Order: sequence, then structure tokens, then C-alpha cells
Amino acid sequence: MATVNFIQKSSDGSVIAGIQDSAIIDLTGKIGIGVTVPIRVLDVWAPTTEAIIRLNNTTAGDGETSNIEFSMGGGTNAQIVAEQQANGGFLRLFVRQSGGSLIERMTFDNAGNIGIGNATP
Repeated sequence: MATVNFIQKSSDGSVIAGIQDSAIIDLTGKIGIGVTVPIRVLDVWAPTTEAIIRLNNTTAGDGETSNIEFSMGGGTNAQIVAEQQANGGFLRLFVRQSGGSLIERMTFDNAGNIGIGNATP
């Protein structure tokens, strides 16, 4: 088992190990952040009321997204998309049709409206 205190990339591209225990990579390749015995491929624990995971797209503008994809067998079967628009943010849920492409099935808009089977609630 390898213990990584924290890893920081320096300006010259080299990797620097840190001081405090915060991440574990076990012999089976499971990664634990904030936990010493990970039980999943990625196991994240945090004793906080703040966000545990943050996805950030550094490009701002209409239509920019941060996504979580769910893939099995090499294909994307579902996707959660946070999208930026001029009038606010949207959260969209896509699922794959049998043998087809991803279809938007649920949308949450910035006014609190929810569309099921409707991309513009």
C-alpha cells in the first residue's frame, strides 16, 4: 500500500510530495481520500459541511459545461451536465436509449422549474 500525503505539481512540471496523510492508493489500485481503507475504486470522505467534490470548467460562457459520465462497456450510458447560460445555470440529466444516443430526460432550470421529458421547463 502506498500512502500519499499530498501531491503538488511545481512550475517546472516535477511532482512534490507533501506532509500530512490525506490520500491512500492500495495494492488493488483503490484510492482513498480522507479514508485509510478505501472500499471502492475512489472513496472520498470529509468531515465537513462544505462540498466534497468540485468540478470546474475554467472556460466561461454560454453553453460551457461540467459533466459526470456513467460508462459501462466503453459507452456512456448516462450523464449529468451542469450548464452555464446567460440567464443562469441549468442541471441536465441524460440517459441512453436502447442502442441509441444520449437523450435529455430531465432539466432543472435557474428559476427552479423541472422539466421531465422537456428540455425547456
